[in-house]
Amino acid sequence: SYNVLSDDLMKRHKNLYNQPPNLLNWEFRWEKILKEIKHYSPDILCFQEVQCDHYFTHFIPSLGALDFVGLYKKRTGDKDDGCAIFYNKHKFILEDFAQVEYHQPYVNSLNRDNIALMTKFRPVKSNLIDERNNHVNTDINVNCDTFIVATTHLLYNPKRQDVRLAQIALLFAELD
Repeated sequence: SYNVLSDDLMKRHKNLYNQPPNLLNWEFRWEKILKEIKHYSPDILCFQEVQCDHYFTHFIPSLGALDFVGLYKKRTGDKDDGCAIFYNKHKFILEDFAQVEYHQPYVNSLNRDNIALMTKFRPVKSNLIDERNNHVNTDINVNCDTFIVATTHLLYNPKRQDVRLAQIALLFAELD
């Protein structure tokens, strides 16, 4: 899971970051993120603060070349970033997904534009070793239940923990 720091958000709130400008450059950061993904070779990736245009110009082409398929949910309101989940298309089948919007009219503690993205996966057919004959059996399906992967970017404001608590309660209710 990576909070990739939306370039637009970083530029809008430069006072929060004291790193040298070359380290904050989006292209530099994206190359470092990709290098780490290639090194660890994960099966599922979750991202927060994915800038909408970067989802199409960077994430889909680069991760697609690594056999990943992705889903994206932009934050509500006038925000330009969101969350994404990518999965290895050779290892998992997406059975379902849901998008959660935390902004709920008429609820004071749910008045922010944060969101969540939830997915339901099952493994694809797998090669299992038949221990009796010590050979690979390609006709056996993995008898594995589905599983859920969720990602979210909750409000960060030390003075508004009530909002974070309400957001996570809504996420758990949606997961249930």
